Amino acid sequence: MDKLLRSSFLSNLFSYLKYRYFLQDIDFNEDISMYEDLFSSGQRVFHGVLLDDEGNLIADEQEPEMNFLEEYLIKLRN
Repeated sequence: MDKLLRSSFLSNLFSYLKYRYFLQDIDFNEDISMYEDLFSSGQRVFHGVLLDDEGNLIADEQEPEMNFLEEYLIKLRN
């Protein structure tokens, strides 16, 4: 996967994490470039969020409420 495509998937992760932490009233001041490097090295779990090899959001082990990730993904599609 090229870096531009990987970045777009990781921006989905970033948007989700910012949303999740905003609703939990937690600051999120991370740098996406660090995540790109870790993803390229094979890491697939970030802050409890599992990504597949293409960078799609698969599961969230730290959901603030049940089906939080699923509802977020549905909102993205609409």
